[in-house]
Amino acid sequence: MIEIEIERRLPIAGEVLVREGQEVSAVQVVARAKQHRGVVAFAASEALGVPAAEVEKYLVAHEGTMVQKGDPLLVKKRGLGRATQIFAPTTGIITQVRHGYVLFERKPGLTELRAMVPGKVSAVIANWGVKVSTLGALVQGVWSSGREGTGGIRVLVKSAKGVPSTTDYYDARGAMVVAGHLDQIKSVEIGEEYGVRGFIVGTVSAEVYEAAKTFNIPIFVTDGVGNRPMNKLIFDLLRDHEGREASLLGRAQIGQRPQLIIPKLNDVPDVEEMPDNAALRRGQRVRLLTPPHIGRVGTVVGIYKRPRATAVGIHALGANVALPDGQIVFVPHENLDIII
Repeated sequence: MIEIEIERRLPIAGEVLVREGQEVSAVQVVARAKQHRGVVAFAASEALGVPAAEVEKYLVAHEGTMVQKGDPLLVKKRGLGRATQIFAPTTGIITQVRHGYVLFERKPGLTELRAMVPGKVSAVIANWGVKVSTLGALVQGVWSSGREGTGGIRVLVKSAKGVPSTTDYYDARGAMVVAGHLDQIKSVEIGEEYGVRGFIVGTVSAEVYEAAKTFNIPIFVTDGVGNRPMNKLIFDLLRDHEGREASLLGRAQIGQRPQLIIPKLNDVPDVEEMPDNAALRRGQRVRLLTPPHIGRVGTVVGIYKRPRATAVGIHALGANVALPDGQIVFVPHENLDIII
């Protein structure tokens, strides 16, 4: 139970719709921007089979006209009441007819930015977005498909290494499903078909990893690519919070990792503040992020004040970590997650 602050930022400058100190819901739109979609040049003379200079006389929509994709654009009448029709290839305004081409300016699209977590607006970033503070649990993933979403947590497997079957999704509509390992693309496709809101998994197969960004559904990975179980601390946390709403923030800012946030809205106990840069200390529990001990949890037993050589010959600041089997290993700071 910590205080979490997330930054929500538009891809281009726009308009912020909320004020500092305002309470927001996870799905509330906090900022929006009009996004120019460019110009499309359509080779009308080639499509209709007429000289470039004659295109204008066959147009049924002229410069300055807004047309929808599929609307009649050019009509060339032939004998016996027949005609050849060409339809608009896109939605937009006809801006120019030149050298046999019809130029369309696409209608600007509206990009909306949602808060993604319930909480309070702690800061407004003028023209770009907001920072939102909330209370709850936070897990940083090692990778995600880049999509975002919200939904209730639904654990589909009995253990941290469990793989969901295709029949497990029948009652998971609207949920963020939890599993140890996601092994096949078909599983993702069926999840989408049944209305699953997202996947929270320990690991994914190489096949799923390669295809993940082609799906609209978010996939959040806690431990990496391969066939290993989910970290037990994370699995137990998710199982203990089954039924609660969770948010997957996959569009990480530069230098950040994808985040899973489980907001706590009611009966909040004493809350710890999470420092911006939590410092390592002796006795602190940490999770290791790289092979050969990826996903394991240990205890810091020593901290180096000067860079030390790693197993691959790189010098880095880090700590000695005692693992449950008695091993003590040196791990660079960047390869550790602090467990609060």
